[in-house]
Amino acid sequence: MASDLNELVDKLSSTFDKCLGNALSDTSKEEKDKLDVTILKQCFIDLQYQLKSISLASIQQKPLSVKESIAALEKDIAIKQQTIEKYNGKIEHWLTVLPELERQSRQVLNTNQLPPPPTPPTSSPAPPAAAADLPPRDSATPVEATSHLNHEDDDDDDDMEFEDVS
Repeated sequence: MASDLNELVDKLSSTFDKCLGNALSDTSKEEKDKLDVTILKQCFIDLQYQLKSISLASIQQKPLSVKESIAALEKDIAIKQQTIEKYNGKIEHWLTVLPELERQSRQVLNTNQLPPPPTPPTSSPAPPAAAADLPPRDSATPVEATSHLNHEDDDDDDDMEFEDVS
């Protein structure tokens, strides 16, 4: 549509320039001038019809863009409603858990005894994979002794583990 409009404007401009050039250059060519004016009028009329058709086409496309906007807004509202429901569920859960925790903390303060630990939520997180893959640590073997078994100390001093860098 934009290229059609540009072509029409260029065509109108060139025709108008020809007509104006003929009218200003020589007054004896009235017949040619009348023909140029007629051509220019016809060009204006054609341009008017084509602009109307372009505007009608753009008006007909606006409901599509409005429909697309409405669909996007409805989708956005649905996502926000789901998020609100999710957080309302979490709030309800904590509203049931917090009074029990408050009761247990008051009991501890009053009796100085530890209550049984609260039951975890329905889904408990799995232990980290890195911690599960580590071998059990032997408390009799210090960390420094096991860390240098197969490694050479690459610093020059033998008595200091870490160098002071300033």
